[in-house]
Amino acid sequence: DIIIDATGFELFSLSLNSQAVQRYAAGTHCPPVFFTWIDGSGYCCRTLHYNGLGGCYRCLLNANGSERFEPLTNPSDIVPTKYRCGESYTPYPPSVSVQAAGLALEGLLDWANGKSQPHFRNRVLNSKARNHKDQQLKPATRCPACQN
Repeated sequence: DIIIDATGFELFSLSLNSQAVQRYAAGTHCPPVFFTWIDGSGYCCRTLHYNGLGGCYRCLLNANGSERFEPLTNPSDIVPTKYRCGESYTPYPPSVSVQAAGLALEGLLDWANGKSQPHFRNRVLNSKARNHKDQQLKPATRCPACQN
């Protein structure tokens, strides 16, 4: 079993992460959680495989809520989100979703074949995105979710 979160809705992902962290800490059965999302206005995509070891999804944020691995080389390049009645939309080409799905599939196939590392993966889709190497995510200092 595995839980896949491809909602791209950060509040849901943080809630799911909190539940997984609590279950792992209590020794209660919890399937691994696989988060996948498009970041940086569609300029990069990322995945995180959390299985109770290493950093959790909340560890991707600093204490002040900013991203630990800034997605853009110049944060002013962020494309404004368009808001309408009850919904939001960040414009980017359909190929971004396909590449994000491919990155997710790569991570899931590695997990299914017993290769669960690196836990954090990042793919640059535009020269405006910052390249972060794939890595075993270390827990953030004083993470409010996993208490590291």
